[in-house]
Amino acid sequence: GGIFDSQSVLKSFLPIILRAIAVLLMNEQYSSLAEMLTKWENHETLSGHQNSVILKRVLFEAFDAYVVLFYLAIYERDIALVRLELVGAFHVDTLRRVLTECVLPYIIQYFGEDSFKSKKSKKDDDLDVKTTGYLSSEADRAEYDTFDDYIEMLIQFGYVTLFASAYPLAAFLAVVANFIEMRADVWKLTHLFQRRSPVRANSIGMWRLVLKVISWLAAGSNLLIFAFTSSQMRQWFPDYYITDEVTGRPMPKQAGDILLIVLVIEHCLILIAVLVRNISNTPHTVREEIEKQIWVHDSEVSEARHRKIMKLQEYRNQRSQKSA
Repeated sequence: GGIFDSQSVLKSFLPIILRAIAVLLMNEQYSSLAEMLTKWENHETLSGHQNSVILKRVLFEAFDAYVVLFYLAIYERDIALVRLELVGAFHVDTLRRVLTECVLPYIIQYFGEDSFKSKKSKKDDDLDVKTTGYLSSEADRAEYDTFDDYIEMLIQFGYVTLFASAYPLAAFLAVVANFIEMRADVWKLTHLFQRRSPVRANSIGMWRLVLKVISWLAAGSNLLIFAFTSSQMRQWFPDYYITDEVTGRPMPKQAGDILLIVLVIEHCLILIAVLVRNISNTPHTVREEIEKQIWVHDSEVSEARHRKIMKLQEYRNQRSQKSA
């Protein structure tokens, strides 16, 4: 019946919204602090600087996003509270990203274009035409920063994978939200921000490592929820659980036996994941054929270069003989 009543449909979202606002403000303040600390580290390369910033911000923002969920899942061991907090946090974060990535940029572009036209009409008519073309308007736009997009996808990936057993519908909602945001990002890159300069890279760097770490941790976190927080494992092994008289929740009768079962399941999942990762997508015969084609191409290029050099040398010898 209070203002933070968890049983109410609307009032239960109020503390979640307040926490999301507080976390957003804390992350904005820490982003500038992480950048300043990384500058003090004085990295030799740009990639080292970026990886250090990514690691600092990921650890901070992941702690803000997941600490409450892990507290409810591991310490309180209440699957209802975990599901309530996860549903609220995931929906609020998804709605915030859709509004800020889709609605807000369109509003900025709509009003910004009108103001730009009004300012342009007040300019001198004798202004050079070359400075008012497409390149000039492109240069006036803001630069697009992909860092926030990466970290938003990372936090969302953690919500979906680390607590998949508590809210399985999150994966489907994430796909729908990402499709909408993907189209919005395409529109922003076309109409609102400068066209990005291409940068050669063989991977996404530190982001890939963090995603792999979250993927491996998801196996352990979901098994802990499966065994100690929810009643899913009790349905499989009812003899290992008793019902708490105070809370009414299932409690492990012998935690050691349950932990042993969890470790066996975890090792099986990790073994399956390792085997799947080691399976090559390209057959051995195809790889050999590709290597042969590359060798033939390099040999032909080398022979053509050698013939060209020989012809040039022969032409120079003829010129020297004629001049003599």
